Amino acid sequence: MHEERADTPTEQNVESKLFAVSVRHHLGSVAVNLASSSGFALLTWRDGGGVGLWYGVALAISALRLLLHVALFKPAIRHAETTIPRLAAIRWIYRMGLIASVSVWAYLAAFVMPGLALEDRYALVIIVSALAGGAMGVFAPDLTLGRIYISVVMLPATVSLALLDRTDTVLAGLGGVFYLVMLSGLRTNHAALVQSLNYAFENTELLRRLKLRAVEAEAVNAELERRVRERTLTLE
Repeated sequence: MHEERADTPTEQNVESKLFAVSVRHHLGSVAVNLASSSGFALLTWRDGGGVGLWYGVALAISALRLLLHVALFKPAIRHAETTIPRLAAIRWIYRMGLIASVSVWAYLAAFVMPGLALEDRYALVIIVSALAGGAMGVFAPDLTLGRIYISVVMLPATVSLALLDRTDTVLAGLGGVFYLVMLSGLRTNHAALVQSLNYAFENTELLRRLKLRAVEAEAVNAELERRVRERTLTLE
């Protein structure tokens, strides 16, 4: 039985192209996470509280994501023979890597934030807000992953702030509004990207059909010319 390929111009083809866009953003996502975790570790190293262990886990996850990018994700989008089931499995691994990387920030917000100094607490809020804001564009190709990412990075920090003191409760309320706005922006960006890809495939299919019609027309013209020549010779 013929196995469906990832480059078939169908809905699966749109999904494969969306994954290709995600992979192109992957190294940038790893770099941002590395820079953010390194910066936060430097800020809070003096406080202890398990930050060193947390930083080690963050580095290990980033290293694993880099390895997977080179060994698995990049080859998958380069080779046209990658099948739909295999692409789906690779996409699942890609998602798990990103969820793992953002989970370390959720751990900080849920369990470490209450014991941080005020300035370090606000630094963490700024970092997770920036990570969530960037997700609106970076994860537009994968709506499900984007929603999970934004939720995991924002909700623990928002809840922790709400439980700390009155001033932080105001920030928590703003965080909740920010969270909803980012989910809306993510959905809008995803819809625009999918529409753009659909238009691209429709245009490609239209060009293919026009070329086919042109070839058919040339064949018909050639046949007519042959018949005219034969008729002319017969009349002579």
